[in-house]
Parts: sequence; C-alpha cells; structure tokens
Amino acid sequence: PRRHPDFAWAWISRFLLILGSFMFTTFRLFWMQDELGLDGATAAATVATGVLIYTVTLVVVGQAAGYISDRIGRRKALVFASTALFAVGLGLLPAVNTVGGFYLVEVILGAAFGIYMGVDLALVLAVLPNPDDSAKDLGVFNIANAAPQSLAPFLGAALLTVGGGHNYTLLYLTAAVATFIGAVAIIPVKGVK
Repeated sequence: PRRHPDFAWAWISRFLLILGSFMFTTFRLFWMQDELGLDGATAAATVATGVLIYTVTLVVVGQAAGYISDRIGRRKALVFASTALFAVGLGLLPAVNTVGGFYLVEVILGAAFGIYMGVDLALVLAVLPNPDDSAKDLGVFNIANAAPQSLAPFLGAALLTVGGGHNYTLLYLTAAVATFIGAVAIIPVKGVK
C-alpha cells in the first residue's frame, strides 16, 4: 500500500462496495419475510423479480456509463458517485415497507453498480503497480471481490442479533456506511482523473 497507494485505495473501495452489496443480498430473502411479511414463496418470487430489475438496469446503465467515461476521460468522479449512490440505496432499505419500494431500491442499486462496473475496472487497470505482471496484481485485486463475500454473512449475522435479533436497520445502515466509506476511499487516488 505504501509503494502503490492508488492501487491500495482502489482495492479498499472495491472491498467495501462488495461488502455492502453482499450484506444486502445475503439477507434480502429473510428481510422480506421478517420485515415485509411475505411468505417464503412470495419472497422468493419477489427476489427473483428484483434481481431481474437490478440486472437489466445494471446492463443498460453500465454500457452508458462506460461510454460516457471514455468520452469525458473521467473515472474517479463516476466511481465515487456510483459507490455513493449504492450507499444511498442501502440506506433506504430500512424505510422500505412495500414490494414496490423494494423494486425501486433494486433500480437504484442496479444503476449504481452498473455505473461502477462500467468504469471502475478501467480505473483499476490505470493504477496497477506493474504493467509487466498485471495478472498477479489483478489476482490481488480479486481478493477485494472474494473476501467480502465470505465476510458479509458472518458480519451481517452478528449485526442482526444486536438488540434481540432481526435488526435489519443496523445491518443495512452499516452496509450503507461501509459502502459510503468505499466511495470516499476513491478520492485519494491521484493517478486517474
């Protein structure tokens, strides 16, 4: 991190975004049953529709974001904005009490992640420590994708038990804060506009 701070900040940003994302996705089915009062089959169908909405939004917005980023030559602002928008979506979850509200959050999260994925990898490629062994560096960067997926269920389960259990407010606000810190972590990157 000291020798390649831009790479380290990009790694931290990705780690925190993926952590927040998986804190949401790991527990979303249970959240729907516990907080929205949906039975198992309805909750599963709602998740499936939400994933479809998220994915379609991600694909459309991601393509546009990548194109815009290439045209304007900017990466950091879009990565910051997308990660911050993802945090906003997570922060809205405790206030959601309808399936329609859940779908709206899925649109916000899908748009945010689409922008992020359309731009962040280009930023990461620009800050790799050594172009002669980029595969090694991308392998290290992939830890920022994989590690949070393992950590999120453990951390999320611990947060849910605070105050007697089913503390989805704490879970999703913690995910939102972690993700917003991930947005802030991209600001110190100096090697990319």
